[in-house]
Parts: sequence; C-alpha cells; structure tokens
Amino acid sequence: MALGSAPLRFIMYTNVASAIGLVYLYLPIVVTVIYLSLLNFDARLIDAAKIFGASPLRAFVEVTWPLNLFGTLIGFALCFIPCLSATLAPRFLGGPNGTLYGMAMAQQFGESGTWALGAAMGVVLFLTSIVAVLLVGMRVNLRRTGFTGLGRG
Repeated sequence: MALGSAPLRFIMYTNVASAIGLVYLYLPIVVTVIYLSLLNFDARLIDAAKIFGASPLRAFVEVTWPLNLFGTLIGFALCFIPCLSATLAPRFLGGPNGTLYGMAMAQQFGESGTWALGAAMGVVLFLTSIVAVLLVGMRVNLRRTGFTGLGRG
C-alpha cells in the first residue's frame, strides 16, 4: 500500500491465496534441486541431438528431460509432502474460508482435541501420499533417466 497499490480483495482469504503462498514458499526448493541436477548434465548430448536433426523441443523432450528426470522428481517429492501437511500458509493466507487438509488435521489435534479423528486423518494423508508416489513411480522409467541403482535387468 505504500507503493500506491490496493490489496487484491478478491483473492484474500481464499484457497487460491493459500496455493499462491505455497508455490511462493516451495518453488525455490524445486528450482534449486532441478538446477543442481542440470549442473551435471553434459551439454554435448544436446549438440549431438541437434546435429542429427532434432529440433530444440525434441532435444529437450528426448535428451534433457529423461536424463534430469530423477532430479526433478526429487525436487517435487521434497515439496509434495510439506505442501500436503501445510498449516501456517493456509491459516494466514486462506483465513477461515481457506482451510486445507493439513490445517484441518492440525485443528483436530490442537483446538478441538479429537485426537482419534486427527490420527485417522493422518493415516489417510499418509496412504494417499504413498499411493500418489507409487502411481508416479510406476509411470517413470528409471533406466532412461540415467539412474544406475537398479542393477542389471
């Protein structure tokens, strides 16, 4: 407001505000992990793909992306779990209308004192996150990412 702009009232205390806050909090972590993954990437592979006629988009999709997919998955995993259980960002940005799952689970333990419901919500959150990770893991071909920890197959 000191710069002359009014607050965005249509976005205040909504789930959209909570989502923007979570992206703002965790995007630097994802960008840093992907950057560190790209530091070890050999750029000569892209040059070879271009020499053999690949467009820049095709070279990215077929060379850069698969070889750096493991680092990208690690970055998103490092942000997926904290975003599921986030309590402070939805409390301050979402207000009473912006309750997310983690905030509702924290209220069960703290304010309302129903520990059994909070524990059940935690188990549901855990199982849902495991299923999501397994579904993503089944779709990723780790051999194509340059991951060598699987042994001979």
